[in-house]
Amino acid sequence: QISDNGIAHLPTGLKTLNLRKCSGVTNKGIESLPPHLTDLNLTFCNQISDSGIAHLPTGLKKLNLCDCKKVENEYLKFLPPHLTELNLSFCYQISDNEIAHLPTGLKKLNLYGCSKVTDKGIQSLPPHLIELDLGYCSKINDNGIAHLPAGLKKLNLWGCSGVTNKGIESLPPH
Repeated sequence: QISDNGIAHLPTGLKTLNLRKCSGVTNKGIESLPPHLTDLNLTFCNQISDSGIAHLPTGLKKLNLCDCKKVENEYLKFLPPHLTELNLSFCYQISDNEIAHLPTGLKKLNLYGCSKVTDKGIQSLPPHLIELDLGYCSKINDNGIAHLPAGLKKLNLWGCSGVTNKGIESLPPH
């Protein structure tokens, strides 16, 4: 089992790191991550909380926080500014307020199962998204769909029971 002690001994030149299901990694371990990481998977790392987000390497481009149940609110404004891909699926505490603080350069965003996100949050999505997963964001309806970024190439609305044909018709034609 990898823990914070192991993280402290990772090679400093490491670019990609997968710590999926490493439940021994805490916010302290996040502070010791190699500084040049560009791709980090923390899926099911349930000891990581909001304060750990503030210590992520600033050069990260791809971050997976799927099912990190302690990642909640205020610290998402400290996400690395150059992120292009972010997975927040099953981070149940994520709400509209946090969407407004996401890095503006995001291209791919996964909010699957973030059931607190509403149409208001959709209006604050980063403008350059090309992929968006809103699966089971059950509080989204046609009004939110009308505010999706125009450049989307891939969209998942599975389980969004409030979205109807009217909402789909409001999508940009490109």
